[in-house]
Amino acid sequence: MLFVSGILKTDIGDRDGSCRSTTISIDQDNSYLRLNVITMRISLFLNLALMLFVLLSYEQGPAKSKVKKSLFHEQLVKKRIGNTSFYISLPANYIIKGSQIVDFDVYYFYPSDSTDKVHFSGGMYFGNSPHNFDPQNSKCHVGKLKSNILKSDAPWVIYNCAGEYTIQTIVESGSKQGWNSLVHAFGKGPSKLERDKLFEVYATLN
Repeated sequence: MLFVSGILKTDIGDRDGSCRSTTISIDQDNSYLRLNVITMRISLFLNLALMLFVLLSYEQGPAKSKVKKSLFHEQLVKKRIGNTSFYISLPANYIIKGSQIVDFDVYYFYPSDSTDKVHFSGGMYFGNSPHNFDPQNSKCHVGKLKSNILKSDAPWVIYNCAGEYTIQTIVESGSKQGWNSLVHAFGKGPSKLERDKLFEVYATLN
């Protein structure tokens, strides 16, 4: 057997007793070996780079996301709700009117133009015994959604009655006065767009 320049040469005996010479190239095996070594080095480098990125991200902390407010939100005007200590932001052309009963208050907000039927309207009950409204009819689709109010996420009940939406939720007011521990927030939107505006408005309640 003879090895020269990466070529393995050997004599192989045949069954009839004669011998024949054959050569086997091992250059291909050497190429596979070099390729495996290169692949392992690249994999090691990538793993080290990933570990370094994770460590740096952990040390620096998550980047603060900047939430861009909608154009509608930027046009809202902060208004006091009656004589309460609560405020809510509404379109400039909206008014707030309320009724003060013995043990609860109710306030409504709507466009100053009473003929306006294409924009949302809503209201708030402040007291200790609120209850949710029932849908207009049995054909209304009932859904749920979480949205911010009084600086916390709250579960809202949504009635979709042929494209007209009613939303409502009951949450703790945070008041220490005793008689108004709960808020029942509700509203109506003649379209999904107006319904979503209601959620933006109630997110400003504080």
